[in-house]
Amino acid sequence: MKIESLKIGVDIRELQNDMMTGMGRYLLNFLETAPQCKPEWEFILFCNQNTTLGVINDNFKKVVIREGLTFYWDQIKLPLALRKEKIDLFLSPYNKAPIISPCRVIITIHDLAPFLSFFPQRPRNPLFISLQKTLNNLMAKRADLIITVSNNSKKDIICLFNVAEEKIKVVYNGVGERFYPIKDKVILDSVRKRHGIAKDYILYIGNLKPHKNVPGLINAYNMLPENLKDNYQLVIVGKKDKNFACLFNLVRTLRILDKVVFIDFVRDEDMPSLYSSATIFVFPSFYEGFGLPVLEAMACGVPVITSRLASLPEVVDDAANLVNPRDTKEIGMAIEKLLVDSSLRGDLVARGLVQSSNFSLDKTVKNILYVIENSL
Repeated sequence: MKIESLKIGVDIRELQNDMMTGMGRYLLNFLETAPQCKPEWEFILFCNQNTTLGVINDNFKKVVIREGLTFYWDQIKLPLALRKEKIDLFLSPYNKAPIISPCRVIITIHDLAPFLSFFPQRPRNPLFISLQKTLNNLMAKRADLIITVSNNSKKDIICLFNVAEEKIKVVYNGVGERFYPIKDKVILDSVRKRHGIAKDYILYIGNLKPHKNVPGLINAYNMLPENLKDNYQLVIVGKKDKNFACLFNLVRTLRILDKVVFIDFVRDEDMPSLYSSATIFVFPSFYEGFGLPVLEAMACGVPVITSRLASLPEVVDDAANLVNPRDTKEIGMAIEKLLVDSSLRGDLVARGLVQSSNFSLDKTVKNILYVIENSL
């Protein structure tokens, strides 16, 4: 179904100064590409007082709605604004949208980590989780369509929220063109020096939440022979949130403080170089809705070790070394084997470059727009 003119409302509150979340990156990628694909559509971007939009386009209109209580913004202020702006369809980048809306609603569910309990995590308030699950269930049932990022997540949504399969559309995430192998030694050395990396290194990039299994990675690294630990640092890139203290204490207890580098923040322009300069990338997560960092690493020509659970095998296919994230010894052995076997590294690099090329941002955005157009 081809529609010449539409008013698409988009919640862009995730875009804020000095904070780039995975969801924010997803939004930014969409906003940078969608107007070029649909110049005849108007995108009404709903913000709060903290939103920073770095992308400018003639068919953008920014609507600022002050936010105090988030639930009130979502359920009262936003529906009124949607009606006032005569929105044809509202696109939410997460599982949050007005329960009563004057227009059609598409929500995005990236993963269901908060509701799954098969991986270790801190004790949580069961009443809060139950309320959160009820609200998310209501949102999922209220939405006209749900976009999710993998078939594994689709399966989880059907199971957890009892949503009809035909209501869920899978649109894979895409890797930006800026992720490619950086070869310039001056640039690579500069990025290493800026972030305090003194040797060759094993890299992890992601948040530090329990389901990411960073303690498992640290323990696996500690199991490596001493000569490998002397030659390769472990570099962990992730915001130093409430989980950081436990990780730092683990590293101190293991007496490897001089071998592990924690990096709190990396500029966007440094990310491809940080990937490219790594010897291997390890991502032993218990659960991912998609797992974009593994594809970014592959696109930068880095061999990848990742988990055989959840969406990750679907995303990497045969282009990574898959391990059981619950088996620290297996992770350590996979790291050791890849460090000493240059032929295996070369094979995974070649496979990874091919696999990552199947996931382009352009394809992702065009598929989202296709879902929008065919939902009306």
